[in-house]
Amino acid sequence: MGIRDQLIANIRRDYRYMDGVETLTYTVAATNVTYTGVKGVNHDSEQTEIRGTLKVKKTYRIWEIFAYTMPSGVEPAPGDWVTDGDNQAWIFQEWKVTNLGLQNVAYNLKCVRKL
Repeated sequence: MGIRDQLIANIRRDYRYMDGVETLTYTVAATNVTYTGVKGVNHDSEQTEIRGTLKVKKTYRIWEIFAYTMPSGVEPAPGDWVTDGDNQAWIFQEWKVTNLGLQNVAYNLKCVRKL
């Protein structure tokens, strides 16, 4: 393995050293197949929004899912969702891929709460 490959492999595993990493269950909407052990960070630490004087729970969340923990061959698709440790499901609306060279490192997903 060359230095470039080692660097990419190390960066892809960096999630292990981050605070707030959660273990998620990933569900593919098209097949309803679930995968456990997917790792992600919720970048939306505020759990409420204030509308005037009314506090309401946010209905969206930004998840960063670490590509290294995704099942082989699975890519985010509209309607797929993750379920967090609180058993709350979040459906993907849109996402972008973070790459290093030609390697996917992470998926940044904007999700809405699944009702």
